[in-house]
Amino acid sequence: MESNSAPAVQSTTLGNGVTLWVVNRPNVPYVALNLVARDAGTASGAAPGERIHLTARSVVEGGTLWEAQKVVKPPLINGEQLGYWSGPAHSAFQLRVLSESLPQGLQILGRTLRSPAFGRGNLDEMRLAELKQMQDMSNSISDALFEVTLRAALGKVVAAQVLGENMEEVRSVTPEAIEHCYHQLFRPETSALIAVGDVTLEDLLPLAERELGAWQTPLPRPSMPVPAAPQRLSTKVRVHFLPQSAMAQGRVMLLQAAPPTRGATQDAIAFELAADIAAGAISSRSNVSLRHTAGITYGIEPAFWSSPALSLLRIEASFETDEVVRAVSDLQRVLEGLQESPVSEPELSLAKVALLASLERTEHNNAELAHYLGFVFAEGKSPEWLAQLPTLIAAISAADVQSVARRYLRPRQLEIGVAGPVGLAPALQELGELEVYQVHIKQPVPPAD
Repeated sequence: MESNSAPAVQSTTLGNGVTLWVVNRPNVPYVALNLVARDAGTASGAAPGERIHLTARSVVEGGTLWEAQKVVKPPLINGEQLGYWSGPAHSAFQLRVLSESLPQGLQILGRTLRSPAFGRGNLDEMRLAELKQMQDMSNSISDALFEVTLRAALGKVVAAQVLGENMEEVRSVTPEAIEHCYHQLFRPETSALIAVGDVTLEDLLPLAERELGAWQTPLPRPSMPVPAAPQRLSTKVRVHFLPQSAMAQGRVMLLQAAPPTRGATQDAIAFELAADIAAGAISSRSNVSLRHTAGITYGIEPAFWSSPALSLLRIEASFETDEVVRAVSDLQRVLEGLQESPVSEPELSLAKVALLASLERTEHNNAELAHYLGFVFAEGKSPEWLAQLPTLIAAISAADVQSVARRYLRPRQLEIGVAGPVGLAPALQELGELEVYQVHIKQPVPPAD
C-alpha cells in the first residue's frame, strides 16, 4: 500500500531527564509546543483524576487570578496563552508561537513549570470552572447514557475513574494537595517537550536547556500503581433506559471492550480497523444497513476511550423510535459477523486507507501532530513510531481482524444504554433485561430571536 512518508522525529534528552522530540516542518513559520507529563494521567491511579485535572488547570501561567481585587490574565504571546489538557494517560501544556517568538514561548513554558501559579493559593475560580464543566456534562444525553452504561458494565469504582465526576474532590481539595500532586506527577524525567513546525532540534536544544534544564521536583517519584484490567461484569444483554419525554427519537449507546494502549500494538490497530468496518466509515456495515438501506438514522458514530489499562469502543446513534429494537439487533449482528468470518479484502483495504488518511491529515497540522505525538510518548512508544505505523497497518490481515474481534467483542453479553420517549420501554424488553433510570436532563434552550 502506497503512502507518503511520515515526518521524521528527531529526539534527545536534557540532563534533568526531559525528552525532546522535534518534527521540522519549515513550510509555515510557526511552532506548536506540547509539554507532556506521562505520569499525570487522570486514570493513572496515582491521585484522583479530578485532582490531576485541577492541578493542570492551576499550573497554567498565572491562570485567571485575583490580585488586589483585580483579575490578572495570563500573558499572551502572538495573541495566544499557554493552555492545558488532561486525559487518561497524560496531561499536557500547549502553546503555539511564531518561529521568531520561540525563545519567548519557551520562556513562558519554562517559567510556568519551574514556578507554577497554583492560583496564588486561591482555587475558587478554578473550582467553579471545573464544577461547571462537570455539570454541563451531566446535562448531556450522550454523557448520561455513557455514565449509566459504564457503571453497569464495569462497576462503580472503575466507572468513577473513567468519568472523573467526583465533585466533592474538586470542592474539598486543598492548595497544598494540588501543589503536592504537581511535584509528584509532573516531573522532568517522565515528561517530553514536543515541538512541531519551523524549528530543528539544533535550534530547540539550547533554548530548552536554558528554560527547562533547571526544572526539578522536590518530591520523589511515587510508586505508580499498575491498574489491572477490570473484570467484565456482563453475562447477558442488559438495557439501561432513560425515559425522556421531550425526545422524538431513541438515542442508543453500546459499549465494548477494546485493547488497552499498553497492550500489543497489532491488536490495537486490528481492532481500530474492525471498528471502522463495523460502524466507522459511511460505507461501514452498520451505516450501509441502517442508514443507506433502512433509512432510520443519520449515521452511526463510533469513538474510543483509551487508557494504559482499559480501552472502550463506544458506538452511538439516534434512530426512529419504532426502529430502536431493530437497529440494536442489527448492530449486534454486525459485531457477531466480525467474529464469525474474516472481513473481505475490499473492506479491509478501505479501512486501511481511511486510517492512513486520518493519520496523514494529522501530520499536516502542526498542533494536531504535536498533540498526537503526546499520546505516542505517553504510551511509551519510540519516536520512530510515526514512521513505522504505515507498515504496521499494511501488515494487518483479515485473520488478525477476526481474531481481535473474537477476543474483545461480546455482542451477546452487552450493556446497552437507550434514551427516548417513555413509551419505548415495553419494546426494549425484547432486547434483554430492562432497568429504568429517572434522570433529568436539561434540554438546550433555543436562542432568542
